[in-house]
Amino acid sequence: MHCPMGDMLKLIWWAVIGLFRSRASLEAEILTLRHQLNVLRRKSPKRLTFSNFDRLVFATLYRFAPHCESAPKFDPIDFNSFNGLLRRSAFAPHAE
Repeated sequence: MHCPMGDMLKLIWWAVIGLFRSRASLEAEILTLRHQLNVLRRKSPKRLTFSNFDRLVFATLYRFAPHCESAPKFDPIDFNSFNGLLRRSAFAPHAE
């Protein structure tokens, strides 16, 4: 089993040892950590970007069901840019 006190002592021991490490050793560790970060960044999925059509679809869906809590939230800038387009859309209800 794990001993929390033993883990704490190991942590303190490695912190004390780390104070006396050479500059070259620290730079080598930083270099390997940077390499690991770059590899992870390459493997991670990219952030999705919405096209204008995607935004139009989401805004239209939201207009039909505004009470849905799970509906995607839009910045006011994004919503306002399509607000006029929705008013002219055939799917939007017309005020008479």
